[in-house]
Amino acid sequence: MNRNLRHILCLLAFVMVGSGLLALAGCGGGTEIVVDNSGPNVKNPTIDPSVLSRFVGGQVIISAVVTDESGVKKVTAQVVRQSDGQVVADVTMQRVGNNRYEVTIAAPANTRSDGQSEVYQVTIFATDKNGRRTRKADGTFEVPAPPGAPPPP
Repeated sequence: MNRNLRHILCLLAFVMVGSGLLALAGCGGGTEIVVDNSGPNVKNPTIDPSVLSRFVGGQVIISAVVTDESGVKKVTAQVVRQSDGQVVADVTMQRVGNNRYEVTIAAPANTRSDGQSEVYQVTIFATDKNGRRTRKADGTFEVPAPPGAPPPP
């Protein structure tokens, strides 16, 4: 390829940054372009424990593997109490190695008087360096009913 055409292709590709351009490989001698048009990939999510042993709440570890071709900018976990839809935690997850992100939250005590367990929905959000966002409903964890509460109907 002649030198002027190669430079024009590199310049044209560089202008495409707003369309999701990630990198130009070989602009000194080739024309390979890698484009990232998708949000991060969130996989292997875990919630531990999924059922707490006591009504007073406790620590819950939320983790997932998050990858993206352009790089991961931020990963957060949102915890919503299912009984009333209240967000009880919206926290940033930290990278702990091998693309695994993790956060430990304090699960609230179950103060229900109807004998029901309190169930919380966990959703993981990941944003890449291009601003694309992925939402992954991870699962739930449960805080058992307090002792002495009437049994569920």
